[in-house]
Amino acid sequence: MVWATDPQGGEPRDPAELAALSAIQNLQESEKPVPKLVVFDLDYTLWPFWCECRRKSDNPRLYPEAGQVLSALAAAGIPFAFASRTPTPDIARVFLDKLGFQMEDGSSFSSESVNSRRSSARGGNSNAGGNSGSSCSSGDGNGRSLKRVVRAAEIYPSWSHKTEHFEAIRKRTEIAYSDMLFFDDESRNTREIGSLGVTSVLVENGVTVDELKVGLAQFVKKHEEPPTEAASNRETHKSKHRH
Repeated sequence: MVWATDPQGGEPRDPAELAALSAIQNLQESEKPVPKLVVFDLDYTLWPFWCECRRKSDNPRLYPEAGQVLSALAAAGIPFAFASRTPTPDIARVFLDKLGFQMEDGSSFSSESVNSRRSSARGGNSNAGGNSGSSCSSGDGNGRSLKRVVRAAEIYPSWSHKTEHFEAIRKRTEIAYSDMLFFDDESRNTREIGSLGVTSVLVENGVTVDELKVGLAQFVKKHEEPPTEAASNRETHKSKHRH
């Protein structure tokens, strides 16, 4: 059942959040496949700018429906993660702090202790970023309190494709690529990550409720389709090597 009012905070749900939450819960109630993790790019996917073109003193805002999509995922019990390839990860982390996202232990994305832990986890790369997180309350840049579930974040420059980011997310969360849904504004990224088995959706003007619905539909279709001959051959090959 989709409640018109947030049962925790008592705030009326935004119509866009209600629509997104309804789409998710319809799948859950009909026992259709649902993603175990939804991964978002940041620049021009969750917010309408490139971080390298901004200053840390700026006040970031999400796309109009991005906050509602995040809230709906959290209300439905589906965690999300970030995968951002940016030359200015320090600015991205400051913006996440300003939007209220937090680490599991309550520390900020831009704190020195967090960056040190990330650098250590990634073999000394000072630009590396990764974290596990849990439910948090935050704002969408428009003054509204949001309940969000942050499971992981990989935010750092990379001269390769985002496969490096997703490998780190997979290891950290122990969630299979096939159980992930990914949104990005660059076709090269959706193609590359799609080749891993992640259901990938290309967005044009930020994440919207309609694009969430498209992603969920693609995820269901992918899981309900019989495996292709090539996929079956790969599984058979893996099975032989296990034995």
